[in-house]
Amino acid sequence: MRILILSCNTGEGHNSAAKAIAEVLASRGVECEITDALSFWSPKISKFICDWHVRLYKRAPALFCAGYKMAEEHDPDPEDVSFLYTLMSQGAQRLYEAIVQGHYTLVICTHVFASLIMRRVQRDNPEAPQHYFVATDYTCSPYVAESQATMYMIPDEKLTEEFARSGIPRERIVATGIPVRQIFFQPRQQAECRRALGIPTDRKVILLMCGSMGCGPMKRLAKRITELLPEKGMLVAICGRNERLYRDLQELGELPNLRVVGFTREMPAYMDAADLMLTKPGGLSSTEAAAKRLPMIFVDAVGGCEGRNLEFYTRHRLADTAGSVEALAQLACATLGNPKRLAEMARTLQINFPHNGAVEICNLVQRRTEVRL
Repeated sequence: MRILILSCNTGEGHNSAAKAIAEVLASRGVECEITDALSFWSPKISKFICDWHVRLYKRAPALFCAGYKMAEEHDPDPEDVSFLYTLMSQGAQRLYEAIVQGHYTLVICTHVFASLIMRRVQRDNPEAPQHYFVATDYTCSPYVAESQATMYMIPDEKLTEEFARSGIPRERIVATGIPVRQIFFQPRQQAECRRALGIPTDRKVILLMCGSMGCGPMKRLAKRITELLPEKGMLVAICGRNERLYRDLQELGELPNLRVVGFTREMPAYMDAADLMLTKPGGLSSTEAAAKRLPMIFVDAVGGCEGRNLEFYTRHRLADTAGSVEALAQLACATLGNPKRLAEMARTLQINFPHNGAVEICNLVQRRTEVRL
């Protein structure tokens, strides 16, 4: 069995999900490869689409959110052929040739663009392998049903009705959880992680992060939280790849209750070291924190699919939020000082997140492949 995993470079979440699946498959001796689906259309077009996606997401979140709402309102019937599907179809023939040359027996898509291309591949080539779609947000995003995947792996059983209402047959929907790396299911002692990261072991720690792009009002949040923190409180701000944000936070000065971190590969350790996380509601980052049973407060920084993530988490009392920088800072500091509330939030996450997405997806893939063979 050889598996092709198709992702897109529109943010790190889809690639992270792909890597999480590949990690488990590789551990089981299954050959797999991760590829940018848009590169089969054109590497230049892939870079153009991904660059503009990042620019809108980071610099014009209101415009990004408006575009997402328009897509929701005009989401086509699963049998329709949308303009987006027509565009994505441009890469179908080259993708099919790569599938044949690579002798792939199954394709897994962690982005709807990839799944739409695979729909065209399968329409033009009946002998092409099946493809599975993996949702990386807590909603049925626009165009997902139109992709006509063989199976839809969704984040949670509570979303089954939403996916079914979009036109996806129920027998194709399986709640597996969103795939994240296995290290997020391997807890370490808080004190051990703090010593390794150079964080005082006698502090109550808020972890502030807004994805690899460091979007949202992080500087204003960091400034206000450091003003409100109790004496034994500390804020660790992760800037990701946003070098300008890193410099901006450094301008706050050498504050004893602030640690500013740039890009890091130690996110699992930082989560284990923290008591509370303040973050935008990304599908992957929220699932990683849920796996760590780390209480969360969400910053509504962008909207779009992340707005749907926020709605899901808050509707089911899995995270808290507030509507302004001042309210968020006050809520974070008040929650940090309330051990009972922190324990309650951690227990709620433990009860409501039973899935290990990457493992369950790989189990399903292997079971269904064996049946077909």
